[in-house]
Amino acid sequence: MDDPVAPARNPGPDGLLRSYFFVRHEGASAYASLDEAQEGTPDRELEGGWGVAVVEQRAAPGGSRWARTSKGLWIDAQDLGAARPSLFHGEALGPGDAALDLAWVVSERAPVWPDATTKKKPASSSCTRSRSAAGASASATPSGWTRATSPAPTRPRPRPR
Repeated sequence: MDDPVAPARNPGPDGLLRSYFFVRHEGASAYASLDEAQEGTPDRELEGGWGVAVVEQRAAPGGSRWARTSKGLWIDAQDLGAARPSLFHGEALGPGDAALDLAWVVSERAPVWPDATTKKKPASSSCTRSRSAAGASASATPSGWTRATSPAPTRPRPRPR
């Protein structure tokens, strides 16, 4: 007899296995079937902020869109707001990174200039890797330069388990 095998997990481009949503502030009605949803007899009332994993979306007669949760309940898609994962990610360090001369721009409104000497109006950036030298007044990011005070400094940490 063969050993049991777990089904393959195929994460989406955002790294999540399913689409996740939050119930909007006003709350939502959840139904056991689309037929019951058309009748207007909810099986459950969900409060605003409730999180759900959606496994299927479908258009119902009349044009409204419905989402089926991993628990088998149907919720009107207009009562849901998509949960977005953080775009922040780690960074592989190479041999030249031993000095940890890098940092992360974590401010939502960190100014970013096209070069270190320009006086042009800056764009803004967040969660961006930057390289800086000790005592420098500016740091390079993939999209330009930012003030040395914008990035959060990097410190050695033990490897996660």
